[in-house]
Amino acid sequence: MKYIASAKDASETLSIIFYYAIRGIAAVQSYAMLVGIIMSVLIGLNASKSITEKKLEFYREAQSGVNVTSYYLAASITSTVEQGLLSIIGSVIAYLILKPATSYLVLLWNFFMISWLSVSWSLLLSIIVPCE
Repeated sequence: MKYIASAKDASETLSIIFYYAIRGIAAVQSYAMLVGIIMSVLIGLNASKSITEKKLEFYREAQSGVNVTSYYLAASITSTVEQGLLSIIGSVIAYLILKPATSYLVLLWNFFMISWLSVSWSLLLSIIVPCE
């Protein structure tokens, strides 16, 4: 048995004692981040579908004199509401599976931020990049 005589000895001993606990916490945190990233990509793909599937409808509305900005604004608002609901559902499922020591709101905020980022990029790319 080694005696703890200095701060260096204490840090080495504690890191050995709590090795598996530290590794477990890191695995839980990486799981939460991976679930959030995978779900945000799926939500982003779903959001881009709202623009790409309605291109003909968009051209019809644009030719009839309807404001194009209002069309895109309505599409982005509905996509934001839809992805918000999907983020809530996904974060509840991930929270129940993960059972983290942190608050549920931390996990929900993580899902919201990543999803908002992916939805905004997917909407932009679906407008800029042609379908073919």
